[in-house]
Amino acid sequence: MKGATVEIHAPAAWQQLLARRRRGTILVLGAADTGKTTFASWLATESARAGEAVAWLDGDMGQATLGPPTAMTVALLDGLGRPIPQRRASFFVGATSPRGHMLPTLVGVLRLREEALRMGAGMVVTDTTGFVDPFHGGVELKHWKVELLQPSLVVAFARSSELDPIVDPLRRDGRWPLVVLPVNAAVQRWSAEARAERRRELFRRYFENAQIHRLPEDLPRYGAAHAPARHGQLVALQDRAGFALGLGVMVADAGDPRVLTPVRELRAVRSLRLGSLTLDPETGQEGP
Repeated sequence: MKGATVEIHAPAAWQQLLARRRRGTILVLGAADTGKTTFASWLATESARAGEAVAWLDGDMGQATLGPPTAMTVALLDGLGRPIPQRRASFFVGATSPRGHMLPTLVGVLRLREEALRMGAGMVVTDTTGFVDPFHGGVELKHWKVELLQPSLVVAFARSSELDPIVDPLRRDGRWPLVVLPVNAAVQRWSAEARAERRRELFRRYFENAQIHRLPEDLPRYGAAHAPARHGQLVALQDRAGFALGLGVMVADAGDPRVLTPVRELRAVRSLRLGSLTLDPETGQEGP
């Protein structure tokens, strides 16, 4: 399972980074299937076990580890390197890729980093998506993310020269310490269908015990542009800070807003944010 926290035999280069780990934000970059999530979870876990106040920020909304797909999640870790349920926050992007959703991706990762610091983290290990396509904004997204977060260390996993458009300017600039690591030959490659099936399974499990709730008609909505939500549209139920209490699927609207959601306590819901896809909660199948 992608991102599962397991005992692994860390390469010497990883151990060296652990030995000289830095406080602040450690940003992990790489294309899909490069092992960056395994590294990020390992570094966060081992640092927490060594006594650091560490948060792990899962910024991959497509292949999410700490929360459901379409959301980014940060969690403070305990002394054993385990996420603390009461010390976590999620931000709803509403899509499974940053492509076409650059702004919420950047806003979300910054808000989650700030929330991690507020919760007491001295180190925030930040995983990112594998979206590095230079022709569709992947390079610019990573560069703006670096500018936004001002990391104390950037760790990049690269096969051959695939990350050169991202790391070369960072290396020449010199403002941010940069380490480029090779991709382990044993890293598993996932097909597009395998990734989609993993998301379907995560969605099925997430909505397994969901119930239908009626929402207040005057609940503030974001992303709606005054239009009714579509049946089956994926939404986030947000708290007063704009973080996602959980996801839901619209069942009805037009004067009778109802949502299928595993969220039980709706009194904390202060707003609704509509996502860009529909979802069949029984099958986990995504739609436009």
